[in-house]
Amino acid sequence: MLFVPLQAYPAYEFRTELDGYLFVFRVLWLGEPEQWIIDVDIDELDVHCHGLALVTGRDLLFGRGLYQLGMLALIDQQGNDDPDFAGLGDRWKLVYIPLGEAE
Repeated sequence: MLFVPLQAYPAYEFRTELDGYLFVFRVLWLGEPEQWIIDVDIDELDVHCHGLALVTGRDLLFGRGLYQLGMLALIDQQGNDDPDFAGLGDRWKLVYIPLGEAE
């Protein structure tokens, strides 16, 4: 399991390599409704998933035909709540579980 760094900034973009692919993440806090939104782009695979609600326990890549990738999910280290503004990156962590470990 790999931790993907998140921070409680209202809007930002970062890049990281996972399973040999360059992932581009854009993270945005919406004031109404109060929730985090994330975009995930993997240009090498022509993957552009935009406007995904960042909720606990859901594989963000599931159902997108990305059989060569593992699981990308948000975990709550203190329960099973969806993230608030201040706790992103501390209480709530984004994890990538490579394909061989995701089963």
